[in-house]
Amino acid sequence: MMCSANPFAQANLGWTEVQMREEIGMKKIRTLFLSLLLLVCCLLPAGKAEAASARRLFTLVINDGFVSQNVPVYQYSDGTVAAKKSLRTLSVYAGAKQAAVSIKEKTAYYKNMAKSIVYKKSAALSAATKLSFTVKQKDGSRKTFQIKLIRPAMPKITALTASPSSGAGWLPSASSKLSVKLKFGSSVAVKAYYKVKDSSGKLVYSKVLGTRKSGTYTNSWDGKPSSGNEAGLSSTEYVPAGAYKLTAYLRYTVGGKNKYIKKTTGVTVKENTDSGIGTTPGDTENTDKAWSWKVYLAGNDTLDYLAEVICRQVLTDGMTELERARAIYNWCASNLKYDRGDVSMNGTGKAYMDIKSAKAKAAIKAYGKQIDAMKSSGKADDNSRDNYFGTSAGMVAIRTDWAGGGLVFRKGDCLIMSIVYITLCRHAGLTVDLVENDSSAGHHFWNVIQIGGKYYMADVNQASSSFFLRGTKFFYSYPLYSTVLKTSQYAIAKKVSASDCPGR
Repeated sequence: MMCSANPFAQANLGWTEVQMREEIGMKKIRTLFLSLLLLVCCLLPAGKAEAASARRLFTLVINDGFVSQNVPVYQYSDGTVAAKKSLRTLSVYAGAKQAAVSIKEKTAYYKNMAKSIVYKKSAALSAATKLSFTVKQKDGSRKTFQIKLIRPAMPKITALTASPSSGAGWLPSASSKLSVKLKFGSSVAVKAYYKVKDSSGKLVYSKVLGTRKSGTYTNSWDGKPSSGNEAGLSSTEYVPAGAYKLTAYLRYTVGGKNKYIKKTTGVTVKENTDSGIGTTPGDTENTDKAWSWKVYLAGNDTLDYLAEVICRQVLTDGMTELERARAIYNWCASNLKYDRGDVSMNGTGKAYMDIKSAKAKAAIKAYGKQIDAMKSSGKADDNSRDNYFGTSAGMVAIRTDWAGGGLVFRKGDCLIMSIVYITLCRHAGLTVDLVENDSSAGHHFWNVIQIGGKYYMADVNQASSSFFLRGTKFFYSYPLYSTVLKTSQYAIAKKVSASDCPGR
C-alpha cells in the first residue's frame, strides 16, 4: 500500500524547482556572456584591446635621421596618459646621433581636455635616452609620461674569408667546394647572407645563413649557380672560369626599415688546364692528338668534342678512307638505337657522354683552343653544310642540336642517325652528305660518301653491312631508295657509282 504525499510539501517542492531552474538559467546566461567577452578580447589584437579601454590623444613622431616612427599616445580609464604599451621602449637606428620629436594627429578628445603638451623637440642620443612629455589639462592637472629610446651598437662584420683564396684560385667539382666563413658582432638580431656576382655584376648565387645576434657562420658552396640567376647559367652546371665577387650582408631592421652592412672578397674560379681529350666519354687526360688527315668540323665546340671522343675510340692514324668509313659505320650500327622521339643535346634521359660536368666543360673549352690552333695551321676547317638543312643560322643550330643529341643519348630516327654519321665521317676527313627520297615509298634519309674519288651509298639505320658503300644497282632495287634521282637536291647524290665499293 502506497502512502499519499503531503499536498503542501508537493506545492513547496514545485516552487523550489522553479526557483532553481531560474537561478540555473541566469548562471548559464552570465557564463555565456563572460565567455563571449573573453572571446572578443582574445580575438582583438593587443593594440585594439588597448585602444578599447583608452582614448587616443595624439601621435608622437620620432625621427632619428634614418627612420621615422609613429607612437600613438592614449589616456586610459584610470586617468593616466601614456604611449602605446609596446612602444614605450623604442629602438632607434644604431648610427643615429640625434632624434627629432614632433606631434601630429591631435584628436578632438585631446583638444577638449588638454591645454598643451610640454616636450623637447630634439634629443641627443646615447645607448639609452629617456624622453619626457607633460600634458597640461584644462582642469589644471598634469599628466606626465616617458618614452625610452634604445640605440644599439652598429652591427659589424669582423671577418669574411673564402677558401681557396682568390690568389690560389678554385676549380669547382663534386669534391672541391668553396668554404665561406663570416664572423660578425651585433647586439640585436640581424639576418646574414651572401651573394656571388660575376665580373659583369650579375648575380650568380645567393645563400641565406640565418638570423641571430653575434656569431660565426661557416658555409660551403659547390660552385653551381642559383636557379633563375641573373647571369643565365644552368643551376646544374658549375660556374665558368673567371673573377667573381662574394659579398656578405647583415640586414639590420629598425622601425620597419632595413639597413645593410656588407663586406666583399674576391673569388677566382680557375680554368681547367687539361688540354686534351681521352678515348672515353668525359676523359680529359692530356693526350693531345693531331690526325694525319684534315678534320672537317661542325663549327660547334661541344659537337666537335663529342666527335673527337668517338673518333679516338674507333680510329687510328694510318687508316685508309675505306677503313675509317667502315669503323664509323660499325660504331653507329652498334651504338645508335632507332627512336622517333625528340632528341636534343641538352635533353633528358640516359646520357652516354658527359658534356655537363666541370671536367667535361673544361675539356670542351680546351679542345676549342686546340681547334683554333688546327685551323690556323690548316689541319682543320669548318664544314657543316648540306642541302637539306641549308646554311641559315637557325637550321644549322637545329642540325647541330640533333647530331649532338644523337651522340649523347645514342638514339634517333633515320635523319638523326644520318647526320651523326656525317659528323663523324667529316671529322675523319671524309667527304659525305645527306640523301633523302621523295617519300612516295616512305620518307627516309641515308648517306652518300666518297671513297677513292667515287661515290657510294650507306645507310646506318639498317645496322647491316649489306647497306654499307653499295652502288645504285643495289640501293635502287629497293623502292625506299629508288626515288632519290627524281627529287634529289644533292648534286653529290647524282654521282653515286653504279658498282659497289671495292673491298667494302
